[in-house]
Amino acid sequence: MDDFVGGGPTGIEDVPEVGGGGRKTTTLAVVLLLLLLLSVASLLYQSLTGGPGRKAQFLAVNARCLVCHSEMEALLDRTSVHHPFAEQQCTSCHTTHGQVFEKRAGVAETAAESFRRACGPFIPIAALQTLLDRVLGTATTKKWTTTSESRTKYSKDDLTFRVREESKLINTELRLCMTCHGNLGGLWQARYGHPPFIEGYCTNCHDPHASAFKPLLNQEPRKLCVACHPIAKELKMAQVHPPFEVQDCVSCHSPHASDDKVLLRGPQNVVCLACHPTVAPYTQFAVQHPPFQKGDCTGCHEPHAASVKPLLPSTEPGFCYKCHPEIQNAFARSSHHPVGTLIDCTSCHQPHAWHYSKLLLAQGNEMCFTCHGDKRFPYAYTPHNQVEYTSFTGACVNCHVAHGSDYRPLLADEELRLCWTCHPAYEGPTNHPYYRQTSYPGAGGRVTCSSSCHNPHGTAYRNMLQRLPDGLCLSCHPPLSLP
Repeated sequence: MDDFVGGGPTGIEDVPEVGGGGRKTTTLAVVLLLLLLLSVASLLYQSLTGGPGRKAQFLAVNARCLVCHSEMEALLDRTSVHHPFAEQQCTSCHTTHGQVFEKRAGVAETAAESFRRACGPFIPIAALQTLLDRVLGTATTKKWTTTSESRTKYSKDDLTFRVREESKLINTELRLCMTCHGNLGGLWQARYGHPPFIEGYCTNCHDPHASAFKPLLNQEPRKLCVACHPIAKELKMAQVHPPFEVQDCVSCHSPHASDDKVLLRGPQNVVCLACHPTVAPYTQFAVQHPPFQKGDCTGCHEPHAASVKPLLPSTEPGFCYKCHPEIQNAFARSSHHPVGTLIDCTSCHQPHAWHYSKLLLAQGNEMCFTCHGDKRFPYAYTPHNQVEYTSFTGACVNCHVAHGSDYRPLLADEELRLCWTCHPAYEGPTNHPYYRQTSYPGAGGRVTCSSSCHNPHGTAYRNMLQRLPDGLCLSCHPPLSLP
């Protein structure tokens, strides 16, 4: 040893003993070792539980609260975690509270109780307990106990407890949420507000800590709205609006507030055209249906579901009559188009907008020729096609009305009076017995301009006669009856 230390005495023999210095050094070493073990234990716990780094931060920052509220740790594994809950102290939102246990005199305290009482506020005791349970294989589904559960472990003879103030938020729920979500504050000025939002009950829809559903919703989005807004009856209807069918309510409605009725995300037509772009070009057409022009899509369509396609509250023509009662009166007359049976209003009219007056699908006589094509070419070469009376030159509606009339076939007036409008009645020594009842075939029961002699839509003969003159006369006057 002398050679090793250069010929002098050994280092051990030369160090004098100084009181309790050795014990202090030993104590310090033990403390450092414990801290090292705690660090290793924390890292091992994180690796075993698979939690992210924020879980370690959460356990460290909120250790005092987790002694009793251990169930909160598991919430960090959920899909949507509230930032203040994960990153800040519980007291960022809550007042301190809880129960203080007081030991009665004469009751012995176990080592475990002393350790929890002394160290519980400073280190995550519950986390270490979970780690030990995993390592030793004694883990249970429930990791820690709550305050109330802990209290039941002791008899009333052993412990007494006094209750501090109940758990409270540091401010009202609305003001507390607005502290971080101030961008929603402007929605208070909106014309229409969702009652839970306006009344400050954010947690009616959102979980303040964590949730399996974004954004912190209390339950699956498609189920959350229907908890207050029943939809079963509408889902059974013949046609259901696709967003409503999958209960994607927020695709049309704002969950907080809006300047548009029923909390729509924007003006009604803007919301609708976002999914119905094929209707958008109609906004540029010359003639527009007033509800469509005003952007009132629900003036005609049900927004959720209906018994009639396309999402109409009732069938045509009854549905159209609600705004057009005068048309209903016209169809109630003796001569009318077969609306409601062979055709509907939309057989002739575009319901949104179109290029032509009265939203007709075709212009002028072309609209009529859609169904009455047999009249197109004979009529085109007749003098009637040059007449301008109640409408444009040659219009069918110079003589006919579109919806209903008291005179067949949809004539604007009684036939003879209508003809006399342009053809004054013949006054002479002899004339045909118009209006006279007759049984001759083809006369229709009485003699009129079109019942026996003329076809107002045109023929191959002069004066729009139905036959050559001699043959025409013989159709009512057999040869033997002639003078």
